[in-house]
Amino acid sequence: MTNILENINSLILEVLSGGIPNIKIITKTGREEKIKTMLIELYNQYPSIPKFYNNIEIKFGVTPNSFNNKITLNTRLKEPLGLLEVLVHEQLHGFVDKWVNKDADNEYKWLFPDYSDNGERSFYLHIIVCWNTRNWLLNNLTSKEVDFIYSSWQAYPKTEELVKKDFNKIKKILEQHDLVYKII
Repeated sequence: MTNILENINSLILEVLSGGIPNIKIITKTGREEKIKTMLIELYNQYPSIPKFYNNIEIKFGVTPNSFNNKITLNTRLKEPLGLLEVLVHEQLHGFVDKWVNKDADNEYKWLFPDYSDNGERSFYLHIIVCWNTRNWLLNNLTSKEVDFIYSSWQAYPKTEELVKKDFNKIKKILEQHDLVYKII
């Protein structure tokens, strides 16, 4: 009975919050508060942000990641569009991870026989995540905003360059294997 009540309460909170995940500040700095405020504004402005993780933690000095059923974001980004890109990227790890273990990068290698590992962490997995992130951004922002995002610092610059250059080729591969996130 307790589980049912918890699920009902969780659903009510999600409806009341407009689908905004639970956002927790770890060290309670002013910068973390600003990031939390920006996240809430982004979720309100872009209700189609993928939501594979319902828990987000904000912590100074961490590398953004999505482990243990939550996203952890840092306070480095000061610009909402850059934060949006990182948020969508981390949420889309949840989409890709439903197919295979996130640490099993070689399981994706066979999808991309024309590409050799460029040395960036989890290269083949990130082709999928970065393509889906770029696709979501292209469908929800202006081309000027997308260009601005990708002209800024990127965690996977070589992979992002490859995804931009071979966008349609990668799309065909991902479509064949049902690895294209359906934008709502």
